[in-house]
Amino acid sequence: MNNTTDFKIGLVGLTNVGKTTIYNLLTSSNSTVQKYPFTTIDTNTNKLISRDENVESLFKHFEIESKTHLERKKIFLCDVAGLVRDSSKGNGLGNLFLNHFNKCDVIIHVVRNFECEEVTNTEDNIDPVRDIRIVETELVSFDISQLTKEINRSSNQKKETLLKFKKYLAEKNHPMRLGEWNDEELLIIKELNLLTMKPEIFLINVSEKDLTNTNDEKLIEIQDYVEKTTKDPIITFCPIQEQKFVNLGNEKEEMKEFTSKIPEFISTILSTMGLITVYLHCEEFVESYKIPVGTSLGKVAGLIHKMFEEKFLSANVYNIKDLNEYHDLNLIKENGRYFKKGKNEYAEDGDIITFNFSTEENSNN
Repeated sequence: MNNTTDFKIGLVGLTNVGKTTIYNLLTSSNSTVQKYPFTTIDTNTNKLISRDENVESLFKHFEIESKTHLERKKIFLCDVAGLVRDSSKGNGLGNLFLNHFNKCDVIIHVVRNFECEEVTNTEDNIDPVRDIRIVETELVSFDISQLTKEINRSSNQKKETLLKFKKYLAEKNHPMRLGEWNDEELLIIKELNLLTMKPEIFLINVSEKDLTNTNDEKLIEIQDYVEKTTKDPIITFCPIQEQKFVNLGNEKEEMKEFTSKIPEFISTILSTMGLITVYLHCEEFVESYKIPVGTSLGKVAGLIHKMFEEKFLSANVYNIKDLNEYHDLNLIKENGRYFKKGKNEYAEDGDIITFNFSTEENSNN
């Protein structure tokens, strides 16, 4: 997990599964979408629109009229060309574009589970589990090719370990993250940036009529397959409905029965990466930071400026859940939900933090 720069997640899947449609929706982009394969050739990257509802609560609470939100450590979404069966052997556009995922923190595996004769299917019929296996095989093949290159330029001691990795992938055809590796091997794996070592989330693209159909046979097959193999998170998603919902703006009454899956999707990304969100505020803006679980309040202060970590005295902390419940700081305090915490105590998801620093005036920030 990268701790100093923004985060990056990659969309992977077969051609015409809806990756670019989903990319456009989640980043407010306008990349070309067509009903035939290989519309996406060049890689697209843009910031994920997080739509953090907590920020709106904070604007109201702190009476910030400008509604300025400074989002630190943003999440960027990367969309590449679709895969086909045997991309690793040169079919379709090949698989070299998977290099763009080397620096990704999480891979989002988009799976098609909708019927539409107008949208070409390179496998001729809808079979999500088959498609998952094809993509997983292509990712494994890509990692094998990367390991082969590394083996050819490595010393004998490291080469033995790399050969062990390659053998595992070739024989098991399973992601590296499912293997059992010792600490020394994990250090080597970390250097390699192997795709199948990265956390994965399955995003199942469904039709409008199937969005609420929990008895869909193919969806049940997907759930059974993933439970028996990788146990990765699964989210059903209908980009057509989501786009309609977004287009309504603040006038969402006509879709009052619809619940957007975007908040669940973003929450799953954060939990998969082991991240939480904390909030700070100044007079004219709200700041949000995505930080690893288990980050101390002193380290959070250091994200603002290294000097603040050194001069940390204490932190006044309450949580967005309590703000949404009580709507008043005095009530939060009266109910024992306002805390003064030390440098080594951990920040928690949704914390609203005001730091006290040691300065000549001993003032607050």
